[in-house]
Amino acid sequence: MCGVFQVSHHPPISSLFVTNRRVGFNISGTILAKSKYYGNSLSAMMLGSIRIVLLARGETYTVTLPYANCKGIMIGTLSMEYGGQVKIESNRTAYVCTIDFKLKPFLGGVMNVVCGAIKLGKETLTQINGTWDGEITVTTQNGKKSVLWAPTKEVIKQRLPRYEIPLDAQGEWESKKLWLKVSEAIARDDQTAATAEKSILEEAQRARAKTSPHHKPRFFRLDPLSKNYEYLYADYRPWDNNNDVKQVEFDFIIRTKSKHGTFTRSPAPIRANRLSRDRSDDSDSTVASRRRRRSKRRTLFCEEDHLQQLQDTLDRSVQALQRIEGRVESLENVLGKRILLIFLLVTLLQSLVLTLFFKRS
Repeated sequence: MCGVFQVSHHPPISSLFVTNRRVGFNISGTILAKSKYYGNSLSAMMLGSIRIVLLARGETYTVTLPYANCKGIMIGTLSMEYGGQVKIESNRTAYVCTIDFKLKPFLGGVMNVVCGAIKLGKETLTQINGTWDGEITVTTQNGKKSVLWAPTKEVIKQRLPRYEIPLDAQGEWESKKLWLKVSEAIARDDQTAATAEKSILEEAQRARAKTSPHHKPRFFRLDPLSKNYEYLYADYRPWDNNNDVKQVEFDFIIRTKSKHGTFTRSPAPIRANRLSRDRSDDSDSTVASRRRRRSKRRTLFCEEDHLQQLQDTLDRSVQALQRIEGRVESLENVLGKRILLIFLLVTLLQSLVLTLFFKRS
């Protein structure tokens, strides 16, 4: 079961959560999308990492992502491929795996080449070579070579079929439904209609930003320390074969059905009325006990409201810091360009002065 949501529009951040507790893993991640234009090529970079948790082992593996590169925009054949380095690290061991996605050179070479190694400190234990869309082999220290991955016909047949939620069952803010008219215009090759529909969506978004309160993701919450968005209903308990039956999902909330009921991880503290109801069976009916329960109820409500206000304040502070960080980066870029321009002007003036000097001499 999985869920992927865009948790921020400016900057564009998406978060995901994938779980299969019966098999024994949870996968989560927060990705910031950025792009760079180089003239003849364009790179779409996925900044962030994916965390793979093996529930029974208590191990967490952090995986970075490659970038997508499109080249041949102005000169050459238009092509797309992956580039950059992927790094896999564990929180329990010192083993590190690095995989380099090689871009095809301008002359010769092949596409989709990967190479890497598994290391323990500075010692290389295993070499990895191949193509990510073909066969990948591993070679150990003693020279033994084996196939790690090969997309054979049998493997392709095991691919899970793609399932999409019908449009009439999707919410109003889901991407496919929200951008349906834009997608249809692009499919018709109608650039004018696509631009017009896109402008309508963007203007509506700007209007909401001016009048609506700060957007709060429904299923994810920002961790101010790690700057990652965490799924509110994530369950990291190892699978219990004696009690757990299956995982179910409804309205993007993932629950575990067990022999003794359905378990849902609560994203918020237990409410005061629930506490008072649970304790009422064992309490007496005296006036003093009722007063104590009412006092505790008011205290719990106040504490919960205070925690919620604190969380909202932290969210706003983090977003303000992110905006300041973006402005500082833009100022640094402007200053860098100005310094480069001044340097070029000084170099040009110097060359002119030297030319005049040599002519006179």
